Amino acid sequence: MTAALTIIVVVLGIMLSIVLHEFGHFVPARLFGVPCPEFFVGFGPKIVSKTWRGTEWGIKWIWLGGYTKIAGMFLGPQEGQKTPKGFIGEMIDETRKESQSTIPPGQEAHAFYWLSAPKKIICMAGGIFMNLLLGTIFFIIAFGLIGAPSGTETIHLGFLNILQIVGEQIGATFQAVLSLPVQLVNSVVSVFNGAPRNPDSLISVVGLGQIAIQTVGSSSSFAMAAYTMLYLLGSLNVGLFVLNLIPLLPLDGGHVVNALYEAGKRLVFRIQGKPAPGPADLARVQPLGSFVFLLLILMGFILVAVDIVNPINLS
Repeated sequence: MTAALTIIVVVLGIMLSIVLHEFGHFVPARLFGVPCPEFFVGFGPKIVSKTWRGTEWGIKWIWLGGYTKIAGMFLGPQEGQKTPKGFIGEMIDETRKESQSTIPPGQEAHAFYWLSAPKKIICMAGGIFMNLLLGTIFFIIAFGLIGAPSGTETIHLGFLNILQIVGEQIGATFQAVLSLPVQLVNSVVSVFNGAPRNPDSLISVVGLGQIAIQTVGSSSSFAMAAYTMLYLLGSLNVGLFVLNLIPLLPLDGGHVVNALYEAGKRLVFRIQGKPAPGPADLARVQPLGSFVFLLLILMGFILVAVDIVNPINLS
């Protein structure tokens, strides 16, 4: 498999992972009657788009993820809402207004924020577990059908053994997330001191492509090249699964935590004999979500730069 073909396969694999992740949100939201006005791969300016059945489908230039715009993710402007003064308050108000603008006329009763807590969890966890499912499928094909190389032999693993590998990958990824600041600093330092990077270092999509080219290029057969690609894509999806479990906005885990908070609050009110409270005003913590988003974008650009200047050398 040539370097060009390897890159194409990696890009298509990443796009497939993004699209299916977003479908994990889109499908349950539509089943619960919530409008979804946009479905995009990438961020920034549009490359191409087409509107079909009330949803604008398309691709944007910055392929660092994707999104499904679900109508009414945040509670819109309401009477009696408290808003801090200054820049933070302006951000909160803008979030409320922007969320309200995503709701088509006459569809206010179908906004996401009116869903029950279990339905919200299903919508937000759908994308998370779609990545886990996709990663597991990639590993099943790689380890079960193609087989893992072991010296001059190829070993085919059973389903339970593959699930064990998935579990080990999840554990290793959790450890990587916990040590993320240290790993990021070490990666940046390696640029200046020229030290070889650990193959287990944090990488961007550029680094993923570089590793794919090196490992696929050294494969002795097409089957081994396919095994390598599937293993890398499986690891990517397990990584996305763990990343989105982080309970912070704008990650899916942040929305799941909010739904759990709403469920707990309603339970307490029910026990106290009070009327059920309305949806949580999640827009009040969106400034923190914007900060986390900027950090993730910054980290992505830093890792791209590190991968270009000091790429991981598996040889």
